[in-house]
Amino acid sequence: MDYRTNRKRGRDDLLHQDKAVLDLLVRGMSRDDICGTLHMPLGTVNTCCSRIYKQTGCKNRVELILKYGTNR
Repeated sequence: MDYRTNRKRGRDDLLHQDKAVLDLLVRGMSRDDICGTLHMPLGTVNTCCSRIYKQTGCKNRVELILKYGTNR
């Protein structure tokens, strides 16, 4: 939730790094595979996933795929 506008954030509000993780999440890649693809430690990928879920208002990967998987 954006405290300034009192609205849920969307994909365009995510950090560049988070967008890269989101794209791979909705393609069905595991967090371990995302680590290898983006050359990031698992902790960083987990932090990105937490931010993605919080900022988009999605509770799980299925909601992410339904919301962002078709917007490619």
